[in-house]
Amino acid sequence: MTSQWLKELGKSRTVSDLASELNMSLPTFSRQFKKHYDQSPKELLHQLRMQRAKEWMIAHPDWTIAEIAERVSVNDEFYFSRLFKKREGLSPSQYRKRLFPRVGIWSQALLQDHLLALGIQPVIAPSFPTQYRSNGVPDYLSELEGTRLYDASATILPEWFETSNLDLVLRTPIRGESPPMLTSCPVIDISKQTCWKDYLYAVATATDTLERTTDIINEVKTLETIVKQQSEFNRNVTWAVIWIRDSEIRLYGRTGHTMLDFLFSEIGLQPVEGLPHTVYMTISLETLQQLDPDGLFILWSQPADVERIRGTRVWQTLRAVRTGRIFYPDSVDWDPWGPLGRMHMLRQLHTYISDSNCFVCP
Repeated sequence: MTSQWLKELGKSRTVSDLASELNMSLPTFSRQFKKHYDQSPKELLHQLRMQRAKEWMIAHPDWTIAEIAERVSVNDEFYFSRLFKKREGLSPSQYRKRLFPRVGIWSQALLQDHLLALGIQPVIAPSFPTQYRSNGVPDYLSELEGTRLYDASATILPEWFETSNLDLVLRTPIRGESPPMLTSCPVIDISKQTCWKDYLYAVATATDTLERTTDIINEVKTLETIVKQQSEFNRNVTWAVIWIRDSEIRLYGRTGHTMLDFLFSEIGLQPVEGLPHTVYMTISLETLQQLDPDGLFILWSQPADVERIRGTRVWQTLRAVRTGRIFYPDSVDWDPWGPLGRMHMLRQLHTYISDSNCFVCP
């Protein structure tokens, strides 16, 4: 009964009515509710109403604010606007300005990162539910609430875009797929880029927001400078970047990924001899032992996978392990191909390096 009431956004009855139907006093019901949902009935109801309001504002640009308010069971438009602004930090009309132009993203790259940094929320965008815990996107993209998210690891269907009343679609190449024609709106094809800034410029050009890129790039550059200064003492030793996965270990090369370019080119870490010329290759621990870099950057790895490797004899013989030069930040959601993801990575890396207790993976 409670879940149905939440699904209806409290339309049919008040909290008091619901408590009475369940033969509970209002205080008892509220305590039990908060114990189960970790919020009071009123707080959760407001949250669900604002989430639904955003979904409808995105899906139905022709609906008025008053119509949206009524559909989420708030009969007073002004009260609805106050609730919305209190939770979102901007009014419903200001929020709607973020939705123009109405952009769809046809891609396996998180171009919504670049769009959000430019002040535009996409109508439809990719996600990876098996990779990211929060709605299939990294936590730092929380402003996507209301955007229709599709699973980019599955087949992308044209009708999702044809029926979304879009002004334009940003599309990147997807391996093994021929891009279909879309008839409802213009499509801007963005070729594969090797630098996050090139993606930003491409998205900004498509959405006529180039004037916003300078401030974004400067903000990223400031954070990069801070991390570079922290890393100076590690430039005279050799490094390798690995990803420990459930069934393999990936050894990365010097370039071909924005994270590698950042570590080896921008920060200036010295790569160990013998790194692959490709972006990465699958290796054994014995191969890593032969390379034996002075330091190891462990990225994108789940704790259980790292723990499994740490218990092996070969791991304990590595020079980086014996000298304590193991960098293992919580980087599962790091995706520095966009400005928001890059700033998220830089802030976490800065915090990690600043914490002396986190320098060693014992």
